[in-house]
Amino acid sequence: MQRFQQVYFINSLYHSTYVHTIMTQQEQFKLAMSQFATGVCVMTFEHPETKATEGVTISAFSSLSVEPLKILFCLGHWGLAKTHFDQIERFTVNILSSRQKDLAYQFAGRSRDHLADKIEKIDGTPSLKGTLASVVCQKGSHYTEGDHDIIIGEVQSIQLNNADNSLQPLLYYRSDIIDNYRYES
Repeated sequence: MQRFQQVYFINSLYHSTYVHTIMTQQEQFKLAMSQFATGVCVMTFEHPETKATEGVTISAFSSLSVEPLKILFCLGHWGLAKTHFDQIERFTVNILSSRQKDLAYQFAGRSRDHLADKIEKIDGTPSLKGTLASVVCQKGSHYTEGDHDIIIGEVQSIQLNNADNSLQPLLYYRSDIIDNYRYES
């Protein structure tokens, strides 16, 4: 594993501090990527055997194509959702609002308790209520790259939350979930 030398120089009005650290390439990469703020989503689907709502929190999500409508997201190889996701055909990407931090943490873990009042079906696919938007997709192509799969979703339907203009996005920045960002239009 290659190690990189990183030097931090911290200035204030009253003193200067010189900090010297040694980081692995992976640590430096993670630190660099954490500087990019991104939205937080939860990908939901119906468990192929139990029919319960299953899912995973994702931050690597993007639109891919307008003609035809396609999205993509990245799914790590190590999670429980990966095992079940290989067996399903449809899923929803739910773009979370700042009021849904608890759901981001819940789907990042293993507990799916107390979800019944937070789930609705859109075109027969489990989706989360109260999101900024939900995008129901047919599973398309997937590509394995490193320790993740890149999943392509063929958009089947879109639900926008136009009822509540006060909703703000839930963000992921510097390895932390940010729920107090405010966009003023």
